[in-house]
Amino acid sequence: MTKTNKWLVTLAVIPSTTLFSIDMSVVNVALPYIKGSMSASIEEITWVITGYMLSGVVLMPLVSFFSSLLGRKNYYMLSVLLFTVSSLLCGVAWNLQSIVVFRLLQGMGGGALIPLAQAILAETFPREEQGTAMAIFSLAIVLGPAIGPYLGGWIVTNYSWPWVFYVNLPIGLINLVLLYMFIEDPPFIQKLKGGVDWWGIIFLTVGLGAMQIVLTDGEYKDWFSSNYIVTLTIISAAAIILFIAKELFSEHPAVNLKVLKDINLSANSFLSMVFSLGMFGSLFLLPMFLQNIMGYSAYDAGLAIMSRGLAMAFAMPLAGKLFNKLGPKLLVGIGFILAIVSSIQLGSLSLDMGFWEIFWPQFIQGIGFGFIIVSLNVSSLLTIENKFKTDASGLYNLIRQVAGSIGIAILATMMDNNVQMNHEVLGRNVSVYNTPSLMLLKHAAALTHAPVAYPPTQKALTLMNGLITKQAFMIASNHAFLFMALAFLITLPIVFVLKGVKAAKNGSEKAEAPTMEI
Repeated sequence: MTKTNKWLVTLAVIPSTTLFSIDMSVVNVALPYIKGSMSASIEEITWVITGYMLSGVVLMPLVSFFSSLLGRKNYYMLSVLLFTVSSLLCGVAWNLQSIVVFRLLQGMGGGALIPLAQAILAETFPREEQGTAMAIFSLAIVLGPAIGPYLGGWIVTNYSWPWVFYVNLPIGLINLVLLYMFIEDPPFIQKLKGGVDWWGIIFLTVGLGAMQIVLTDGEYKDWFSSNYIVTLTIISAAAIILFIAKELFSEHPAVNLKVLKDINLSANSFLSMVFSLGMFGSLFLLPMFLQNIMGYSAYDAGLAIMSRGLAMAFAMPLAGKLFNKLGPKLLVGIGFILAIVSSIQLGSLSLDMGFWEIFWPQFIQGIGFGFIIVSLNVSSLLTIENKFKTDASGLYNLIRQVAGSIGIAILATMMDNNVQMNHEVLGRNVSVYNTPSLMLLKHAAALTHAPVAYPPTQKALTLMNGLITKQAFMIASNHAFLFMALAFLITLPIVFVLKGVKAAKNGSEKAEAPTMEI
């Protein structure tokens, strides 16, 4: 690939990356409208999200296998075509079953887009320009979740929910033309040797599919008190163990797990896992606190959270430029320190905090997250040979994606349990013999225009319960953010394992053969 063509290659792969990431969040806004149109329950309609994430996660580690089977360019174009056509089908879906099936197909098309784009950019740009390449790639990933809710809200307000899917059509078709014109299969992409590893694919599909359902439905079904969740957990664990055993001892595995022998890739994957837990967890937690407890409108909550997106948009290009000079250790280290500081700040939430007290911690967090995501995306593939980059990218992005689901599941469960516990503790102390409780009772009575009496009126009790619930939710939110700060802090020592451009280049110059046997 010539120097001139690298920007044409970038132009070809970025639209599909942005499309996949946008569709992870844009549909959330349209769910109430889809629910009404399909006459579905809340539990049923969540499969519109779950199906997309489930099939996307399963496909990520298989991108190298399908690239060898079909040719990488052909597989990339087929994935974009499947994503685009299934988007059209989602828009014309006539019932719940049809839209869930079409979302599964959309996820199957979209799951390959991010790993393929990362691998292609890593191969196309020279090592000294990897920071620039991954800054662009990271912006495309982050842009989706950042603008998705706003785009979805604007579309359903001015048009109707099917247009959330129809907007993918022109971009997908243009992307197909760009891929056809500017992407070519490199010589190191080899045709599939031996038979198809069907058992490996089956074990992977069952294991990751069951895991994704557990993470999505677990909190709703009270986790392991549900036989359904217990059964799926056992199936997932057994299938994943069988998958790992099958792939490690297979002569021609569907997923090359041996790339994880590369310490640099494994360290980056672990850090990316913790980072995704915090990033997706924070995206889940803060809007809920602002809207449900603080009374922010969706617009105001979006403005407060948007500061993080703006900061990331500023920090990512900066991280790309600084990567060669400072290396991943310093940039990722600074990023995690900023994430720790901002999480501690958000861990001191109160019910009377103002807009800017939310804005600035988010901005600081955005700077840190911008440094982390670009540096990890660059460093993760630096020590991997080109012919193994697609394998490594698929596994790296799988770990990142699954970690996001785990983060949301952990924080949702923590919030649910802590809110109940805090409510019980706070409610236990409500008594006319307790001065703060008596003040609260007087406040409730005044707001309900009722006399101060004991037992208090039903209106006063209802208001008191609401105030206690808000305090319980606030305390639970503080604990959740402090948990994220602790997770970031524990992870910091792993940063010293990361390798930058100079270390990777020196390693490759010392030996022409690969540093690992794969």
